[in-house]
Amino acid sequence: MKTYTINSAETIKEFFQSLYTDHDLLVDLDIPFEDFTDDNEIPTFTKEEAVYLNAILDDCFDYCKVNDLDVYELAGEIQIAEFKRRGILPADLVFEEQ
Repeated sequence: MKTYTINSAETIKEFFQSLYTDHDLLVDLDIPFEDFTDDNEIPTFTKEEAVYLNAILDDCFDYCKVNDLDVYELAGEIQIAEFKRRGILPADLVFEEQ
């Protein structure tokens, strides 16, 4: 398993991107990694991997809290880019800031 160090918004985005790239996983930040399964209900991660990834996700939340960032917004940026890359969303789609 890849190791991660969370120390910037960019490393948080890299973590989320690697979950798409390395595991083809659509991340829901509110679901622990031990609950992710494939179509046959087989766990995506071993217990050790899930514990590690949950700790990294906690680091993402902690970094964002200390640095006044929104972890959901960072994850959303990666999700939108990935959906555009996969053709799920149009490449020219633009979301307006609220």
